[in-house]
Amino acid sequence: MDHHFRKPANDITSQLEINFGDLGRPGRGGRGGRGGRGRGGRANRGSRTDKSSASAPDVDDPEAFPALS
Repeated sequence: MDHHFRKPANDITSQLEINFGDLGRPGRGGRGGRGGRGRGGRANRGSRTDKSSASAPDVDDPEAFPALS
């Protein structure tokens, strides 16, 4: 048994709940996988476009990433 990694005493990862089921897989019908299409389609689609445009910076805009310059 080779245990290479020891967690420090203040490691917060033990407090986090990591759920890989929420990852958006391509070809699975959109985000989350449950009820992505159909149910409340118009409201979902509207909020999704708002969310992505508001939270994600423009990848082609170098000024959106000042730490990289």
